[in-house]
Amino acid sequence: MFDVFGSVKGLLKIDQVCIDNNVFRMHYKATVIILIAFSLLVTSRQYIGDPIDCIVDEIPLGVMDTYCWIYSTFTVPERLTGVTGRDVVQPGVGSHVEGKDAVKYHKYYQWVCFVLFFQAILFYVPRYLWKSWEGGRLKMLVMDLNSPIVNDECKNDRKKILVDYFIGNLNRHNFYAFRFFVCEALNFVNVIGTDLLCGLLPRRSYDGLCVLPLNIVNEKIYVFLWFWFIILSILSGISLIYRIAVVAGPKLRHLLLRARSRLAESEELGKNIDPLIYKEVISDLSREMVDDEHSAHKRPFDA
Repeated sequence: MFDVFGSVKGLLKIDQVCIDNNVFRMHYKATVIILIAFSLLVTSRQYIGDPIDCIVDEIPLGVMDTYCWIYSTFTVPERLTGVTGRDVVQPGVGSHVEGKDAVKYHKYYQWVCFVLFFQAILFYVPRYLWKSWEGGRLKMLVMDLNSPIVNDECKNDRKKILVDYFIGNLNRHNFYAFRFFVCEALNFVNVIGTDLLCGLLPRRSYDGLCVLPLNIVNEKIYVFLWFWFIILSILSGISLIYRIAVVAGPKLRHLLLRARSRLAESEELGKNIDPLIYKEVISDLSREMVDDEHSAHKRPFDA
């Protein structure tokens, strides 16, 4: 089983060329690693440890443990409130009238580890889609310009290729950007669409006193995930609002580009290109665009 998760270590490596942002990486790196780690923890407790302990007279304990683990138990919603030990034995456990009092069946004990693993897959899907759609384009464009140690001849040739590419492909990457926005939206849907099982993990069944120590672990896992997903959903929501503002506001895009070009010494500038080279690329790009604009104005006159 551990071989199945061996490729997870690939998520820990730092990519030389960044094709997404920090919030995106929190989804497919941090969250996927957390979910897989919890899945392994639950799996080890479920199949190696003792997930349930039952005490029942006149029935062998091993038989009762197996029976209670395989077949579902239930809780009585009306018994979820009250003082434990006085009003109820345990939250959700108590006397009820068959056919009159509502009961809620729980059948997912064996499935928690698989659900966690499935959630990890869901959180990785946007990354998989974006990596497939991006197709290594940024890595191709960078061409080792992310290294500050590049000889002048090589640097100038690659800067020219990069500038020519931008000029020749202005306004032709809208669909490319749209697909990235779709993946960001999928991240947000993932985190707000998760049904956490907090409060739905009974620790004891009402017949024969069966204790479910595994559910205590499950409960702590989902409490942690609840807080993590709340934080992640807030950050993802802010990221989406920022993305919508950038798409809808040409002036904002212009200001952001100017800010990044002006602050060439900042570590945030040029995630995939050395800051000083990035500054030179922007200058060359501006110069080429101005020259092209002048040429376009002169052509009718020359003709």
